[in-house]
Amino acid sequence: MSSELLRISCKGITAVADTVLWQATKYDSVFAFLNYYGSESQVRGIFASITSGDPLIVENADGRKTLRKNYPSSMKLKSWRFGYGKYQAALRDDNILSECIIDLNNSPTEAWDMFLKKRRIPYLKEWIPSIMRLLEKEGLVTLLTGYGKLKAWRWEATDDEACDLIVKKIFKKAAAA
Repeated sequence: MSSELLRISCKGITAVADTVLWQATKYDSVFAFLNYYGSESQVRGIFASITSGDPLIVENADGRKTLRKNYPSSMKLKSWRFGYGKYQAALRDDNILSECIIDLNNSPTEAWDMFLKKRRIPYLKEWIPSIMRLLEKEGLVTLLTGYGKLKAWRWEATDDEACDLIVKKIFKKAAAA
């Protein structure tokens, strides 16, 4: 993930962003999180366009990417004013907090620990790197693609599925040692 500023546009409204996360699906890329900057009208216009279903175009030096809204969910916007007439806005899929493991501090183990504490999954903290690899390999979590310094995984399993897999592959191996 790079730290360059990106040019974003939606239905003719243009702004800059430093973080964008999405999940690539079979047919398109589904938008998950966007941190962007612009005037108040740019911030609100991009939010309105995305929530109405218009695609978000993200451009950087490597080219452009088209992102779409995840239709079963809604979007949330939080904006802050800084400087004269400038705003920072964080736009997210409403489900991102319950469905995603978000690494804010460049410490995946801590992010996974905070996420798993809220689930009905028994684990030891030293198992987290093994749990991460196992669940990614089995397709129960998906690493979100993006630009910026934020890293996230979308949780796509039930607690029972994850627990069964952890017991089968990690707990038995740890108990045998």
